[in-house]
Amino acid sequence: MMASRRFVNGDTAIAALLLAGGLYWMAASVPLGFWLGFAPGTGFMPFVYGALLVLLSGIVLAGRLLSAERLAAVAESPRKPLTIILVVALTILGIETAGFVPAIMVTLLALFIVVERLPVVPSLGVAAATAAGLHFLFRVWLGVPLPQGPLGI
Repeated sequence: MMASRRFVNGDTAIAALLLAGGLYWMAASVPLGFWLGFAPGTGFMPFVYGALLVLLSGIVLAGRLLSAERLAAVAESPRKPLTIILVVALTILGIETAGFVPAIMVTLLALFIVVERLPVVPSLGVAAATAAGLHFLFRVWLGVPLPQGPLGI
């Protein structure tokens, strides 16, 4: 009983969730078709991404299951991976309202300061530089239309 409780922690819970999501993604892509004439069909890439997700999360679960030293280790809290998922979900929900650059900057700040507990000033600098770099890369250089918020960025 104790070993099974130690097996279920943050990384195994997230890996199991991603494994289930990858299986769903693979199943949902099958009706879209894999190949159309001479080119990949609309279901090809979702199936490949789903298969990669299943493979990588399966590796995490297998490594967790087969590693005796990890089973003997103190169970980790699922708080950190769940906080990351929450931050990413809020970013996805708020990116249209706030705009791409502010949403990415707030996301990075939350990850740096709240999740990783890094100092505020360097976190602000890295988050601002990353958001500005992504803005330049996608909007300026590649011409990709990104969501704009009330600030126009």
